[in-house]
Order: sequence, then structure tokens, then C-alpha cells
Amino acid sequence: MIIANIITDNKLDLSLEFNQISNITDIIDNSLPTLIIGWYKTKELYPEQDILERKINDNLFWIFKKSESRDKYESELFDFIELSYKNLIKDIDYVFIDPLNYSLSKIKKILTKIKNSKDIIGYKHDQMIYLYTNKIIFGIDLKLLEFIGINTYKIITKLRLYTYVFIEKNIIFSETNQILIEYKHYIEKLNNEIKYIPYLYSLKNENRTPSLLPVS
Repeated sequence: MIIANIITDNKLDLSLEFNQISNITDIIDNSLPTLIIGWYKTKELYPEQDILERKINDNLFWIFKKSESRDKYESELFDFIELSYKNLIKDIDYVFIDPLNYSLSKIKKILTKIKNSKDIIGYKHDQMIYLYTNKIIFGIDLKLLEFIGINTYKIITKLRLYTYVFIEKNIIFSETNQILIEYKHYIEKLNNEIKYIPYLYSLKNENRTPSLLPVS
């Protein structure tokens, strides 16, 4: 999964989600954040660029090379990496289904939306279930449902039927945990908000066969 482009003459020690290229024509996706490293390279591509302005357009930025300004290079590269991860979730909404403050009709409306959605990715972590579909993550607190007398076993069983993939802890299936281990890296960059796991799974596995996955 590529999350950003970096145009550089020297390969950086970064994870594979950063598309490192030497030519701007090799950009994979113009909608992704893109960084040009080096003032002279930037000036060559964009002669009118102001040296005091790091932003070229909404998705395009530049920074000095390490040899041009070591301090600025390190801090601004760090900032771009952080921006790239945050860009992943900028269009994702989170809805906590609150049975204490939501009316019954509102809860039914949300559940109907979930039931009628396609390719839902579910993730159960301890007493929370997160469901991702159509740029929305729904959060369900099983402990809270149990507190108000709802049979959570039935809820989990129904949600499994609604989902395209359901990731659950302590269930042994044929797939490995490797891809979930990879998520740890992303989640750490996203303030350890594990609710994004089903969304990340959807990005990395658009063409994979649906299954139930164990959590590492």
C-alpha cells in the first residue's frame, strides 16, 4: 500500500509504503502527498517556487536536502511522514453507536445501514467491535450492551454474517497473523487508535478472498 511519493536522488531508509522515485513522471498517484527533496531539484521543476514556502500545491511539498540544511531536512522530512499517515484517515468518519444516548429508531437506522452495506470489514478487540464500510467506522461497545441487558453473543453472530471479513482474537484459521503485525506500524503512527485496523485491512486487501482472521 503506497501512502506517499518521495522524489529524491538518494534512496532513504523508509518503509515500503513510501514510493521513492527520482523523476516526477514516476509518481504513482497524484492524489497522494508528494515530497521533492532538494531545493535545486525543486527550482528546476518549479522555477517560480518561493524558497520560504514549503508547499507547492495541496498535495505537493518540498524540503532541503541534508547537505543543504541538515536540521531542516530531518525535521521537515519527519513532518511529511507524519502528514502522509494522517492523510490516510482524513476522509474517514467514526460513529460510536451509543445505546444510552441514541434513540431506538436511530440505532435501528444505523444497523440497517450496516446490514445493507457491502464489503464490511469487522474487527473485534477485547470488548469493542469496529466495522468499516464506505469511509465510516462504526464502534460498538459490547460491555455497554451487556450492561443494559443485550445478548452480545447474538450481536457478534449477526455482525459476522454482515461482514465480508471479520478479524477476531483467539480464533485459529488458515491465514497468518503477519499482515496484522504490519498494522502495528500504521496504528502507532495514528495515535494508537486501533479502530482504524478494519479500514487499513480494506486498503491492503481489496482483491483478497474474504475470511476470518486471528489477531496477533
